[in-house]
Amino acid sequence: MRKLTRYCLILTLLALIPLWLSSYHLRSAIGFEQEQRQGEQVHYHYYRIAWPGNGSLLIGHGISTVPYHPEQTYDAFDIAASFFKPPRPQWPAQSLWNRLGFWYVNEPAPVNQYWLGVPSWLPVVLVGLWLACVSSQSKFRR
Repeated sequence: MRKLTRYCLILTLLALIPLWLSSYHLRSAIGFEQEQRQGEQVHYHYYRIAWPGNGSLLIGHGISTVPYHPEQTYDAFDIAASFFKPPRPQWPAQSLWNRLGFWYVNEPAPVNQYWLGVPSWLPVVLVGLWLACVSSQSKFRR
């Protein structure tokens, strides 16, 4: 079981490192979307883990309502991902915490959005420490 944990942590680290290094100049995101038609409107929900291009890692979701267009197809469930794209305009840093990479965003309109953010290097360090602990425990048990 410890070997499996180690391999999973190594794979996670290998995925996080390029996203961290690119997070200062490029945006990447992975998540899923849901679209639900209700009458003449479509409720659009998304849940994402995003590296927006400002050195942060954001986890959050958004909800919006758009008019229904019969010529457009809507997916009840859709996995979404984009990697290494140019960044989009974002919220301006309003505090020292934002400049350090910590974010709390709760916007009610026009798109209801909720985001929590940490510096993008923090998950890399935490997974690396976890991997070091798991590796050192297996050496002591031999």
